[in-house]
Amino acid sequence: MSRIKTGQEAPCIQAQQAASHQEHDAVLAKQKTARAELVRAEAMMQALQAKQRQVLARIEQARAEVANAQVSLGYATLRAPLDGVVLERRVEVGTLAAPGVSLLTLEDPRGFRLEAHVPESQVGGMALGMQVAGLRSGIYGKARFPTGERVALLVPQSALLERGQLQHVYVVEEREMARLRLVKTGKAYGDRVEILAGLKGGDMVVVVGLDRLFDGAPVEVNAR
Repeated sequence: MSRIKTGQEAPCIQAQQAASHQEHDAVLAKQKTARAELVRAEAMMQALQAKQRQVLARIEQARAEVANAQVSLGYATLRAPLDGVVLERRVEVGTLAAPGVSLLTLEDPRGFRLEAHVPESQVGGMALGMQVAGLRSGIYGKARFPTGERVALLVPQSALLERGQLQHVYVVEEREMARLRLVKTGKAYGDRVEILAGLKGGDMVVVVGLDRLFDGAPVEVNAR
């Protein structure tokens, strides 16, 4: 029968127990450190997310500023509804534009359009391409449509002599003598006026030097 010396085994059991406590404390310390690192990491992540939100907000703000700048640039750019020639500039550089204020006067080199109301009774005498009026951009126009032809007696405006409310012309009669003739005038056509009464076709009318003439004065006829 063998003998066991128990007094020599007790120190080994205490050493093992001591080692277990140290390892447990080390694990706890590591766990505590890991939790602290996790907290710091989460805090850093939150800070980064907050900074990211700030950056995204600045990006959106910058985009909004770019959009506003583009709108402002659009206000600073004049776009005409058609190609044309600038006839008049009514504002200076730096002037603030306002609704209803005319900035430029443009002329369309391609031609003009006059909108006119035509009686139905006159439509039959009109055709596409008829020349009706001379126009400039922006003016009030009155269109005249030829609806027929008639014979009219016309004399130059320079041949008319007004005395009071009456109008006269000098007619060259036989023996090249000027005779004052009372006439009745009608519509004007450019530099000529229609004679409704007082003259007949073939009459020779004086057109120059009327201020030096008198009834019965001799005149010289220049054939052209």
